Amino acid sequence: MVEKSSRHSKITGDFGENLVNYWLSRRGFESAVIDHTGIDIISRRPNDEEILGISVKTRSRSEKNEYEPLNIKKEDVEKANEACKSFKCTPYFAIVADMNTTIRVFLFTSKHLCKLYKNSPNIIAFSLSKKKIEEYKEDKEIEYFELRKEGIEW
Repeated sequence: MVEKSSRHSKITGDFGENLVNYWLSRRGFESAVIDHTGIDIISRRPNDEEILGISVKTRSRSEKNEYEPLNIKKEDVEKANEACKSFKCTPYFAIVADMNTTIRVFLFTSKHLCKLYKNSPNIIAFSLSKKKIEEYKEDKEIEYFELRKEGIEW
């Protein structure tokens, strides 16, 4: 097992935000990583008036816990929703899961997240099970992409 650096959590968060920002830019969105309570990216759809306020949640998983859920506090959903009111944008969440051999990214509205996990009282345990990942891929309200990690370990 690889030991992670003392700054790995910060680096992981920055990586997730920049990966989502890159992906959006590549698809024609005008977007920027910001430092604001509740949201990490503001982005505008190409040829559309919708502005997205995106909260990015990134986790780095080892092989033994790669399918464990990614927890999102309901308080974080509320913070994202509040920030989006200030900026007059639609609240979104991006989940970036760095799993054993694959980095998976899911993007969806805050409203859809709450619909998927409507019975979660204080913490949304966003499932990363194999079955749920396949369901997310089929869900028309979730944008999805993945990167495969291959190569020699240093």
